[in-house]
Amino acid sequence: MKQEVYKPVYLFLSKFLSDFIKFFWKLFVWRKFNQPTNLDCISSIVVLEYHCIGDVILITPALNIIRNNFPKASITLVTNQSVYELAQAAAIADKVVSISIPWIHNIGSPQKWISFCKQIISLRKSNFNLGFNFKGDFRDLGLLCWINPDIRVGFNATGGDFFLTHVYPFPFEKHQVERAIHLLYMFGLQTDYQSPTLSLPTAVNCQQDHKTHIIIHGGAAHPFRMWPDNHWLKLIELLQPHASVTVVEVSETLELCNLVKEQLSNTKKFKGSLLEFSQQLKIQSLLIGLDSMAVHLAVAVGVPAIALFGSQNPGLTKPYGSNGYVITPPSICKHKKTNWRLCKDCMNEIDPHTVYDTAMKICSQ
Repeated sequence: MKQEVYKPVYLFLSKFLSDFIKFFWKLFVWRKFNQPTNLDCISSIVVLEYHCIGDVILITPALNIIRNNFPKASITLVTNQSVYELAQAAAIADKVVSISIPWIHNIGSPQKWISFCKQIISLRKSNFNLGFNFKGDFRDLGLLCWINPDIRVGFNATGGDFFLTHVYPFPFEKHQVERAIHLLYMFGLQTDYQSPTLSLPTAVNCQQDHKTHIIIHGGAAHPFRMWPDNHWLKLIELLQPHASVTVVEVSETLELCNLVKEQLSNTKKFKGSLLEFSQQLKIQSLLIGLDSMAVHLAVAVGVPAIALFGSQNPGLTKPYGSNGYVITPPSICKHKKTNWRLCKDCMNEIDPHTVYDTAMKICSQ
């Protein structure tokens, strides 16, 4: 089966390193895997998910399942600073801990490394009974082992199964939401499939009227996921006679916002924190975005979202639920790609008129 989650060369190197470490691990550290456990005694649980904002949103169904199975346990979510305020406001865990991970957030200074180590040692002192990691990343599993919950549950996608007490094969073909739920099912919890849902307060100054409101978030973590600025401008031009359009200003969309200001002066602009953005979303009729956190956040707060995908498989990370829509290029990728999964040329092939027609159809419903 062809996997589309991890870069193949990184996957190979990670498993090679894992096998090398595993040899010495067995010599000096002895662990019994898959021991019978009394789940009735679970009182404290830690969940690691700190890679991206969208990743945190997509595991909210899994967090709800953990809560339902362990109603008396305290759940701690270890995540990144970008999503910390939102996770706190949505109360998706009893405690949210913000952490900067060296291999994710490019920590270079010794002081930040020392701060990171102190945070992990503090988490270790919490004496968690149970820990989950849904990523299957070799480094994440090592960190979970360092925090040292009594029971450590995760996938072995990139190696590191010796860090876990309960290890399961990584379901590469599943959507990211279903992947996390599958891990809980394999562990033996009662599960049900559901869409990510975030309960958030509406800002006082956010008042809905009877207009059609469409918000555009053109930012993405990778440049090859971006849609050309001229396509966004054409789409906004098509939408403006029928809707009030707002463009979100983030670091990746500064040039787009400047062009909109010059050429389409009637377009609104939004700039604010992630929590403020989520509150702004709640008064919108539709969000149009990319393969990024914005579409997941929109669906989670109950707003329809259109996600534009290039050559990457939308079945793995599309906005999950009945309010999520996907637009892909008109043909299969035949370009010479410089990225193993993403294609800038495929994104360029998505026609603004196609996006406009889909948006109008959704809004009319």
